[in-house]
Amino acid sequence: GISRVPPFGLFIMASSFLSHLAVIAAFLLLPIELVVAGFFFLFAADFIFLFRVLSSLQRKDLLRYFFGFELLYFTCTLLLPVLHFFDRKILWKNESYDHNGNYV
Repeated sequence: GISRVPPFGLFIMASSFLSHLAVIAAFLLLPIELVVAGFFFLFAADFIFLFRVLSSLQRKDLLRYFFGFELLYFTCTLLLPVLHFFDRKILWKNESYDHNGNYV
C-alpha cells in the first residue's frame, strides 16, 4: 500500500527512516556521547508525541510499554522501507496480492 501514500506521508516516512539510519551511522562514526544524544532525541520526540496522543485518548497507562514499542518501532522504521523494494506476493485470507496491493 505504500504506492498510494500521499507525498507528505512519504516525506514523514523518509525523514523517520533517515533519522533512524543516521543514529546507526553515528554509532559507527562518532563518539558515543553523540550517539547517546541521538538516541535520546529520537526517544524523547516519540515519547512526547505518544504522551500527547495517549493523554487525549485518556490512555496514559499504555506508556508503560514505551520502551518495548520503541525497540519495535526503531527496527520497523529501518526494515519496512527496504522490504518494500523486494517483489513479493502477499497471501491474505487465501487471496494473493502483489506488493502494491493488487489482486493477483
